[in-house]
Amino acid sequence: MTARSWVEVGSVLRCTMRFTNLSREELGALIWLLTPENLVPASEKQKDPRAIGFLRMGMGKPFGLGVVETRIAKNGLRAVKNEELASDYVNLNGCLGSVTSPAEIAEFSLPNGNNLPKTPWVKALQRAAFGYSDGTEVRYMTLDENKENNKSDSKTGKPKDKRGLSPVDLAANTPTPIIIPRPNKQRRRHNSH
Repeated sequence: MTARSWVEVGSVLRCTMRFTNLSREELGALIWLLTPENLVPASEKQKDPRAIGFLRMGMGKPFGLGVVETRIAKNGLRAVKNEELASDYVNLNGCLGSVTSPAEIAEFSLPNGNNLPKTPWVKALQRAAFGYSDGTEVRYMTLDENKENNKSDSKTGKPKDKRGLSPVDLAANTPTPIIIPRPNKQRRRHNSH
């Protein structure tokens, strides 16, 4: 892989995201995701209360690239209730996009938000965003590993020995990475002639 351009480590990028017709719960879920402190498994928070998780963006994810800290800037949340917007239009007081004062993030907390991190899908998201503090990698398979893992017996169609492995459940507390045999490069070159 050749990187032709990249964003330097430590760079700060700012953007404006606009959403319309979100319910209070949907906005709460989005805010929850954009709070890096929420992306840390409970077991890891106990070790380091300041730990944060990172989202992965862009096409370089399989190569470990695109790891970014995302957060809503201070006083950066603006929210307009549909009823207020409709009233502004009726009374000619404002419109969508007109200046609104910052909203408090705490106003959009999720119902049952304390139970959210106990669900398997959120545990998996947190593990993918944070990783493991013992050095176990959370990553995509390489193309060669994927090809090797998908090898099957030509007669039965069943996976070859030690192949057809499923990714490990990221909701589990104990990391158990899958081990895929390395492809035999020498044999591959010989068979291709």
